[in-house]
Amino acid sequence: MIILGFSKIDLNEIIEDLSRNGGVKGKLLTLSRYSLMGINSDYYNQASSNASWSNRLDTDVLHLTDRVLFQALGFETFEAIDYSDYENTSFTYDLNNPNVPEDYCEKYDYIMDCGTLEHIFNLPNALTAIFRMLKVGGTFWFTTPIWYAVNHGFYNFSPCLFSEYFSQNKWQINKFQLYQLPSDLRDNVFELYKHPQKLDVSDENIRSGIIAVPHDTLLVMWGSVTKTQETVCATTPSQPYYVAEWKNTDNRNAKLMTAMTSSDGSMVWLYGAGLHTIHLLETFKTKGLDMDKLKGILSLQKDEIGKRIAHEYDLRVSDISAVKQGDTIIISSKLYEKEIYDRIKHLENNGVKIVTLYL
Repeated sequence: MIILGFSKIDLNEIIEDLSRNGGVKGKLLTLSRYSLMGINSDYYNQASSNASWSNRLDTDVLHLTDRVLFQALGFETFEAIDYSDYENTSFTYDLNNPNVPEDYCEKYDYIMDCGTLEHIFNLPNALTAIFRMLKVGGTFWFTTPIWYAVNHGFYNFSPCLFSEYFSQNKWQINKFQLYQLPSDLRDNVFELYKHPQKLDVSDENIRSGIIAVPHDTLLVMWGSVTKTQETVCATTPSQPYYVAEWKNTDNRNAKLMTAMTSSDGSMVWLYGAGLHTIHLLETFKTKGLDMDKLKGILSLQKDEIGKRIAHEYDLRVSDISAVKQGDTIIISSKLYEKEIYDRIKHLENNGVKIVTLYL
């Protein structure tokens, strides 16, 4: 691996992270060695001016190295690992292998990654190795490209991968931050980090939402997590949005079963004529429900889609005027369910039961 870049954004984020606990006086491990991008003694002294726990650097230092920088930040020791000793690392280790040697287990107070994980094929193994090398109470700080760094590494990660892995494995989440950077890699790489823009993205969006990114933007994620007594490394994460959808599907199916198996002799209408209605009809058939209870499909326009669905399933298509007292209406639309319910809820006063699946 070539030497990795350590930018001004990295320095600012690291200082902010260390300030959470009044600075860290412990053992630092970096994944590879770092080349400081546009950082000199003057910039370091300015960036760390409010960090009383840090040390100032002489302004006559001509070539600032990662070792000098991290010692100034207060780390007692500094070690670096890599797959190769090309960059004069402290020791070589393949992070594809989760079986960390005993001498390195729970050795470090702070592990820093400025862009290694996306180059490691077996990411779960790498995260396990980091877990094993870090002390309880220690922090893992990382940055990785999220978008538009095609062929930079094996992966461009989604932010939710890290938020779910760390939260579901009971790490303490300190911070996740997304930055938007210029993406023209033909420019000097030092220019990439000149005008960063923080994205105001909620934790909910990072965990399960879709984040819209301009096509000409490089999106990079910074994160900080702390290993606690409860932290584990073996939990395979799931995306909470889909887990919730699976649970909601069970609830919806229970509502459908109740509507279709009631013994009061009521008949059932499906309000909606589209793919959602086809899905419901297939669900009825799969579960062996009494299709004779279905009276038909309610479609505002009685359009061709509704007619085709009705014909295929031997139903009739009608409008709301066909609904009688004692009938049940199942609203068959996720997107427009509330709008439809507001439009027809007055029928409940006439003895019509209305079943909503998403409200």
